[in-house]
Amino acid sequence: MLTRRWRDHRGLVEVIKLFLIDEVHILNDETRGPVLEAVVSRMKTIENSAQSVHRIEQLQKEIQGQTVSNKSAPRIRFVAVSATVSNPEDVASWLGTSDKPAVFYKFGDECRPVKLKRVVEGYPCAEGTSIFKFDIILNYKLWPIIQKYHCGKPTLIFCNTRKSVVLTAETLSRELTISFNAEQKAKLTAVASSIKNKKLQALVMSGVGCHHAGLLYEERQTIEFAFRNRDLPILITTTTLAMGVNLPAHLVIVKNTQQYVNGAYQEYSISTVLQMVGRAGRPQFDTEATAVIMTRLVDKYR
Repeated sequence: MLTRRWRDHRGLVEVIKLFLIDEVHILNDETRGPVLEAVVSRMKTIENSAQSVHRIEQLQKEIQGQTVSNKSAPRIRFVAVSATVSNPEDVASWLGTSDKPAVFYKFGDECRPVKLKRVVEGYPCAEGTSIFKFDIILNYKLWPIIQKYHCGKPTLIFCNTRKSVVLTAETLSRELTISFNAEQKAKLTAVASSIKNKKLQALVMSGVGCHHAGLLYEERQTIEFAFRNRDLPILITTTTLAMGVNLPAHLVIVKNTQQYVNGAYQEYSISTVLQMVGRAGRPQFDTEATAVIMTRLVDKYR
């Protein structure tokens, strides 16, 4: 309402000096991108309109012989930030104007506070094999990867569907060979006892947690807290935890790079993969981390 009828709230609009856009890579999202683009574009239009109104008022005062104030036309500074935007040049061009182009800064991995090792594992996928079947095959490749890279620290696994989360958790819980001491068992028991879902309870007792939108809010919060507190060594989730969540994941695994969208499977966008990979090695939890992407062999070098 403020932006649609900005002239009714002109005094408030004119005091806005900074417009900060966090996670600007959302522009590439099919659902949220158009909304963000509309909001930012509207603010840019309002800024231009406010400047035009200011100039007209100043000119009218000059014509009428009135004193013209030294107050400058309202100008908003737009600042956009993202850890995963793949086209910063385009974003800068969009935010800037012909007379005042935007400046962009691009930082590489050398500026990352936690050193991240990236690994891409490709697996054969015979012609005619469905993505669903391939996803199940990957379940049996997980434990060797975890053993190789987890270093006894928390592991976060991303799956493309809720069903995949559950199947992955069930398969992994049967293959795990983690030995828990008495203290660890007590903590897992405490977490499991606070959950009503019997299947989820059993998974937790094996050291595996599930997190997806199909669970109760309280269950998701309990699992998330247990993982954050390092009581739960492995957390399997959908992309719901890929953005804006700080978790102590030393190892992140992206299991399968395809997702089901609008009746067909398609590859994750680059920004989505980077968001998931970026969950590995948060500064307050680690000094180094590893991210493993599991995909079809034909897509390994994509």
